Amino acid sequence: MPPPAKAIRLLTLLLVAGCTTLVTPPQHVEKPVTVFLKLDAAHSAVLLPRSETDYVEYSFGAFRWFALGDTRWPVGVASLLGLMRSTLQGTTVEIRDGLPLTVAQHGVLPLRVERARAEALRMELDARFLRQVDTYHYNDRYNMSFVQDREHYWFLNNCNQVTARWLRRLGCHLTGFGLTNDFRLAAPAKRP
Repeated sequence: MPPPAKAIRLLTLLLVAGCTTLVTPPQHVEKPVTVFLKLDAAHSAVLLPRSETDYVEYSFGAFRWFALGDTRWPVGVASLLGLMRSTLQGTTVEIRDGLPLTVAQHGVLPLRVERARAEALRMELDARFLRQVDTYHYNDRYNMSFVQDREHYWFLNNCNQVTARWLRRLGCHLTGFGLTNDFRLAAPAKRP
């Protein structure tokens, strides 16, 4: 088989494998806290607690596309090819009656995780956001705050794959490659 055909088959395999990501929260949690997985049209984010009613939503993306709202197709292609700066989005979200007051086109999934893991991830992302505060940009169309980020954004390191990594850091087990935001919640795994 010629090399281009091999590359096309590999890309097809990655796309098929990346369609659905099954998220299994940890079964045994000593000091639980609820975090949320937010699913938009093609984007995902995590919401981590600062207090019982104050959460912060974090997500990753291409700066020009996401923060500046420049959604023209050449910008999208250049972003997927890794030719654009990336962004970390961090926005405060209020929790009321146990649910986040945020717009999510495909819903918000609650996940019970270990409080210490959630706090550690939030503190790390808070510090990462603050290190780049001189690049701060507020997008009033999305009602979100952004900074440029040093992590490289491209097709194989997009918002959904970064969200999947964050969920693993929270103790969740994931199956699937995470190329898309097709995250589905599974029951906690049974241990013998």
